[in-house]
Amino acid sequence: MTGEWAELAWDLVLKAHEELAVVGEDHPQVEVFWTGEDLPPYHRAAQAAATLLHRETG
Repeated sequence: MTGEWAELAWDLVLKAHEELAVVGEDHPQVEVFWTGEDLPPYHRAAQAAATLLHRETG
């Protein structure tokens, strides 16, 4: 993804990372990927262990 949506996504990642640090997370990690993207094993493992914060339903 490129353009305005990609920029917004990365801005949200940065903001989430900063907020996690503010509330005391020692090593904040935020994972982002695009719908339909073929994920490598690392991302599939991260996704399996992650907490979903938002999902576009539109």
